Amino acid sequence: MNKRYKRNNHGSMRRTSRIYLNELNKSKYDALRTFLNLYQNIINYCICLFWSASDFTENLAEKGITKSIEERFRVTARLSQCASKQAKEIIRSQMKKSNKSQRMPRLKSHTANLDSRFIEIETFKGHFEMCIKTSSGVPKMVIPFNWTKHTNVPIDYWNTTGRIERSPYSAQCHDRGWSFVKGWINPGHSCCQA
Repeated sequence: MNKRYKRNNHGSMRRTSRIYLNELNKSKYDALRTFLNLYQNIINYCICLFWSASDFTENLAEKGITKSIEERFRVTARLSQCASKQAKEIIRSQMKKSNKSQRMPRLKSHTANLDSRFIEIETFKGHFEMCIKTSSGVPKMVIPFNWTKHTNVPIDYWNTTGRIERSPYSAQCHDRGWSFVKGWINPGHSCCQA
């Protein structure tokens, strides 16, 4: 994809940590479930638009498409841009297949790939150690959580890229099945040294 900005994580390694959001109350749980259903519908709508227009380029979506997403689903411009970018990535994955096996893809999982414009991780004053703050089209809420042994790295060294998901595998193992994945860490930090 053509990137508008230069990559900041050059020389960084990707380290992801899964944080299970078992401590969600019912209203936050319902808000996240509603948002992920909406986000899945937006991405499938974008996939249909791009596939029917034979737009298989790696360029970002045009303003007319993002504007139609905003009006149809009543979401912010940032969220429509993020969803259309994820839809383009899904369509581009089909181009690697032969012409006979190419089919219009469909997003079946409840997964939202969000970046630092939508998610902030901050320290939490209270029973929990950290919290996730969502904004810019994602339902505005504070989700507290505790660090695990794997994520026990100072927050200053993480660049946040997040994915909120609900998968059948995590639903079998945990109460509510929600998880949050964060990534990109600076390799110069002592936690990365062998």
